[in-house]
Amino acid sequence: MICLVNCLKLTLCLLLSLFSAYAYSDTITVAAYSPPNNPYFFAASENKGIVNDIFSELSKITGDTYVFKYVPPARAIFLFDKGDLDIEASVNPSWRMDVKVKGIYSIPFDKAKDVIVFRSGQKVPVSSPESLKGQVVGTVRGYVYPYFETAFKDGVVIRRDNTTESLLLMQLLAGRFNQVLLDLRKLQYEQLKHPDYRSFEVGNCIGETDVMMRIHPQKKNIVQGINDGLKQMLDTGVMAAIYSKYQLKGHEVIANCN
Repeated sequence: MICLVNCLKLTLCLLLSLFSAYAYSDTITVAAYSPPNNPYFFAASENKGIVNDIFSELSKITGDTYVFKYVPPARAIFLFDKGDLDIEASVNPSWRMDVKVKGIYSIPFDKAKDVIVFRSGQKVPVSSPESLKGQVVGTVRGYVYPYFETAFKDGVVIRRDNTTESLLLMQLLAGRFNQVLLDLRKLQYEQLKHPDYRSFEVGNCIGETDVMMRIHPQKKNIVQGINDGLKQMLDTGVMAAIYSKYQLKGHEVIANCN
């Protein structure tokens, strides 16, 4: 009889434990940008990318379910302001100074680096923006490059926009530009997929910014769990392994930022 009572108690404890786990789990909506921006966000049908992989690992740690909403960046900001989106991934507070709802930021888990990428044989040392005086530089429409902004404004360096970084690399290969400004991880991914791009020469890092998760205040209860999960992934090498998946092995670039 005592054994039966103990078994019932144990069963009850297990059930309560399971109930507690489910009671405290949450469903979180996360922005995934569309059109895709590989390697950070792939098309929804592919269900992969750096951001997808990070949240897949976070789900194992926090127990929460993360659901992606595939929307353009401007739409993501609008939905976040409305409270219809819980997390915007891989952003920095300086990029969201003018939004209505500032959000709560997680700990940094990576650094975004902008680099100057030269066509083969065209690399020059860049000690200041004036090093490229009179040169045309390929850039992405709407992107801000603080290192060059004054030089662009004064016409010292000529800015030519395109819609995506992928198109800039195509133009660089075709000789339309001698140099473009690019996100380093984007370059590393494109070199993985396109052998022709491996001849490009990487110059200075012209900007380095911490990236974090922007979490809506209505979900402030998840901030600590997100931070703990990110720290665990950083400490155990899981985060580094995710990023490594999307770059060419043995072709890592060390870019020292100004």
